[in-house]
Amino acid sequence: MTRTLTPPLKTRAYAFISIVALVACLPLHFPLETVLSIYKSPKALFELLTYHPNWLEASSYTFKYFVTYLLICTLFYIGWLLIERQEARSKLLYIARAIVRYRLAAALFAMGIIKLIPVQLPAPTLSDLHTNYGDFLPWKIYYLTNSAAKAHHQSYLGLVELLAASALLFRKTASIGAGLALAFLTNVILVNIAYQLNHIVLAIYLFSLAAFVISYDIPRLFAFFFGKKKIYANRYKPSWQANGLFALRYTLKTGFLFTTFFFLYQVYDTKHVRIFPFPAEAGLADKSGFYHVETFNINGKTIPFTRDGQQGWQDVVFEAWNTISIADNAVKNIKILPPKGVPLFDNDRYYEYAGSGGRSYYTYTVDTLTKALKLQAADGSSGTFHLHYESPADSILLLTGTNEQQDTIHVKLIRKEQKYLIQEGRRKPIKL
Repeated sequence: MTRTLTPPLKTRAYAFISIVALVACLPLHFPLETVLSIYKSPKALFELLTYHPNWLEASSYTFKYFVTYLLICTLFYIGWLLIERQEARSKLLYIARAIVRYRLAAALFAMGIIKLIPVQLPAPTLSDLHTNYGDFLPWKIYYLTNSAAKAHHQSYLGLVELLAASALLFRKTASIGAGLALAFLTNVILVNIAYQLNHIVLAIYLFSLAAFVISYDIPRLFAFFFGKKKIYANRYKPSWQANGLFALRYTLKTGFLFTTFFFLYQVYDTKHVRIFPFPAEAGLADKSGFYHVETFNINGKTIPFTRDGQQGWQDVVFEAWNTISIADNAVKNIKILPPKGVPLFDNDRYYEYAGSGGRSYYTYTVDTLTKALKLQAADGSSGTFHLHYESPADSILLLTGTNEQQDTIHVKLIRKEQKYLIQEGRRKPIKL
């Protein structure tokens, strides 16, 4: 029996780093109610698969969480030092690295699936297509630009993440998967900084895990590429049969794969039963489209639209769902922060008006018997319109009623049939 009471400094340093990475993978503060609801909604399972320690977030509890994690790491490290058998120490470090590999793979699978399907970056709406570029915040520009890209750009990004995650599942290809993840996550971190996205903490966390996984082979890679030395792969593989852990090992692997495929099913099913990620209620039948405001009358006075005016309307968009957006000069209550998770999983459905200051967004209810529309400001403010609509022709809508200030308004809208390059494609002949 080999005994090593005091391991070399290099081994002790790697052991402490392994324990820090291991503890950072444990969902110690993950809400129990969310765990119990993972079978109901992909949002709960997505939050579990992409969980990162609380002390990485800036909050009043950051210091408390950090101290808790540091204490746990210290206790684990002391326990590792007290083990006398070198084989047992090596096996524990192997297990720690395996847990980190699977933790990183789980997050990459989750992020890859929502891109592959795809649901992370919603396509531009008709309102977006009629919003000036300068009226979007940087994060919304990134979302719209990537979602509008053709040739399945978003899905290919997801495929890269899935390839990296798959390689991480196997010991022999773990470093390849970690290297691919590092290259991908470097781009993600830079994009988060450039476009002010909300995933930089998660990206840095996953980058750190990938760096830890590949660090196991860094000395050999350095000696091969720079030292021009003949090297051999580390073929250390602990024996599980003797300790009766063989069945448990494959049970955990099977459970991991089942969880991944279950999340894939949840996302696919959710996308096809909801209008992703916009309001689920249908809009005014056969009236969706872009409308030019021909006349706008308030309290009996015609108000032309001007850039420095306060009351006129320039144009109106009726979406296929119950959303109306109006190009006007009203002061906007802009939702600045980008979605922290996935717009598909958000029950508040705020994505369509978030990050945009060019248009006023309203959700509406319609009474087809009395031909009444009730418009409520989508951002939750008190703005409400009570309108009556008439359609003397398919392309004409007449709106009469009261606005937010209880002024009487009369509006004549003319629907304009337009072609959009994003829908026609670059390789088709088009006349605008």
